[in-house]
Amino acid sequence: MATGPYTLLDIAVRNKNKVSSLIEGIITYAPELKTLPWLSHGGISYTTLTRTYLPSGSFSQVGGGVAIQKSEWKREPGSMYKFEAQMKIAEDVVIASMAEKDNLVIGDVLADEALATMKGSAITIGSQVWYGTKASANGFAGLSNAIVSGNVVDAGGAHGSDSTSAYLVYMDDSPVNPQGVHGLIGNGGRMTFSDTWLKQQGLISGSGATATYGTYFFNNFMSFMGLVVPRSEALWQISNIIPGTNNLTDDLCAQLISKVPLALIADRSKWRWFLNPRAIYSLRKSRTSINYQPADGKGTPAFAPEPTEICGIPIVPTESIINTERNGAHQ
Repeated sequence: MATGPYTLLDIAVRNKNKVSSLIEGIITYAPELKTLPWLSHGGISYTTLTRTYLPSGSFSQVGGGVAIQKSEWKREPGSMYKFEAQMKIAEDVVIASMAEKDNLVIGDVLADEALATMKGSAITIGSQVWYGTKASANGFAGLSNAIVSGNVVDAGGAHGSDSTSAYLVYMDDSPVNPQGVHGLIGNGGRMTFSDTWLKQQGLISGSGATATYGTYFFNNFMSFMGLVVPRSEALWQISNIIPGTNNLTDDLCAQLISKVPLALIADRSKWRWFLNPRAIYSLRKSRTSINYQPADGKGTPAFAPEPTEICGIPIVPTESIINTERNGAHQ
């Protein structure tokens, strides 16, 4: 039985979109599309419903009564944003590519272009997940935009210097009022892509009497996407990490976790650390007790093993988090 949150691939497969095989091929390029829950949603707007008060009983004297309490909720509207990639390949380029290898067919060349486009798109979406409008003003707000100041621990790197961050994210794929970070795929979870490429005439250059034309194959990928942080307690950050001088340490991570409400952190299966390779290296370096060990094949290796978890929470390596943040944010 499969476990874990829905991924972008699950959404594509469930809706029988032709794009599913492409997403399966590129998912490792953007772990955000694989690790964060993605839920299908009708329309291209949404409303989040967050519980702000938990009802409770109370003690009373025998014969006395207690007040009736009820949940209190906060409702906030949001919009999803169109993501589209247009594909266009000249017919003569396709023929030339096929001539290089006798076993190639038109479909192979077009499929290669589609896969390359999906890889690039995945990298773009992954960047948007973290840096939002700093990555693209036309897209959804990112997780770094949603961090509140009380949910940050500073690793001590000089403000204004290039640095990176470690993010601790609570995820929830419940179809009813999810309380953790999750993505939305609008228009009923549809992601348009066609196996059939349209072949037609296209303008090469010029206009009017000087216009020149060629024959092209066309296709596109399109989806409406949103990213939701329904509560501030779902998102935490260790900022200003500079490997070598201001390393990520287990102490900093434990300090951050001590800020998280116990009601959320008790179930650590819903949490993930997101770190880029430089942050992972700095954590590994901080866990290394000695700096040198003779390479004689004897004794304990000098360097600590590759980190895979912190405080019982798995690490998700990603290159979508940059090394050139300033003061804990994309500049």
